[in-house]
Amino acid sequence: MEYLHAVFRQSPEIALFLALAGGYWIGKFQFGKFQLGGVAGSLLVAVALSQIGITIDTASRPFCSRYSSMLLALRVGLNFSARWDVSPSARS
Repeated sequence: MEYLHAVFRQSPEIALFLALAGGYWIGKFQFGKFQLGGVAGSLLVAVALSQIGITIDTASRPFCSRYSSMLLALRVGLNFSARWDVSPSARS
């Protein structure tokens, strides 16, 4: 376990990509009619990684925050336009 902490301290981007890959893997599973999705799965994996003591340096945090906000906004926007059919091609 100490070896993993040392690897993640030296290159925190590995932890970031581990959270993304693990989150999208978890997000594919379906529990009845409920499916978590990639974004929520990534957030859960990132929280789990932080609970075992893996941190991302302070220089990378603003990027990660903006990236996750952008992904969430993109997902909500696409779902909104698909549900209400407000795409520009629907108006013509």
